[in-house]
Amino acid sequence: MPNSYSAEIDYSCESCGRDTTVQTWLIIDAAEKPDLIEQVKNETLHKLDCPGCGEPIPLDPPLLLYFLGDEPRFLYASRQQDGTGFPEDMIQEIFDELVESSGDQELKDQYHHHQAWVLKEDLPDRLKDYPNKPLREFDWTAYPALKQCEMLMVDDYLQMVMTDYFGTPDWNQKELITEKAPLLLTPAIEPWLEAQEEAFQEMGNDQNLQIIRDHLEILTRAREVGYYEAVLEFQQKQEELN
Repeated sequence: MPNSYSAEIDYSCESCGRDTTVQTWLIIDAAEKPDLIEQVKNETLHKLDCPGCGEPIPLDPPLLLYFLGDEPRFLYASRQQDGTGFPEDMIQEIFDELVESSGDQELKDQYHHHQAWVLKEDLPDRLKDYPNKPLREFDWTAYPALKQCEMLMVDDYLQMVMTDYFGTPDWNQKELITEKAPLLLTPAIEPWLEAQEEAFQEMGNDQNLQIIRDHLEILTRAREVGYYEAVLEFQQKQEELN
């Protein structure tokens, strides 16, 4: 049974109304499907057009790439606007599909130690030298947007960065952290902060709850006006309330 896995999706074109079934790849075993890896590299894997009118089909699912014997062995990819990349249940569902197809239950033991998450739009650059150069030799710190995300799933990355962010009372230092970790100024931060908000609410910790809410407001506003201006606006509003 092949490890690479695709699903069929029913699609109704908004432009011409034609119904069609499209194949979308969710798991690619690099050794099995080198042709599909090439499509990932040239960004044509999920580019399909409606057979009725030729309009592009908005198909852009998350993807799991499997590199047996290389590192990272399991490379997850999704678009930045998908929040934390994969919803946790989808990660597990796709990974379970790989375990079942491979027949190798030991993959479950390797899961947490051999995985990485990247932005889908970064894949062409990150795979540009593959297979001539193994992934383990790739300089994963070469991309500032995920500089601190080496070999981490995105939730672990946010936990690490936000620990530094909340650990300093200095606004200038917080701004430097957002510059080094621009993922904080994307919708990816919202589910993480909302989870912290819910936890503090259940604990009855009103002080930390308010801190989380304040910074959710600042980081959300910073996407539009920049971090410095967002902090100024927040401080001005606090002065008016006081």
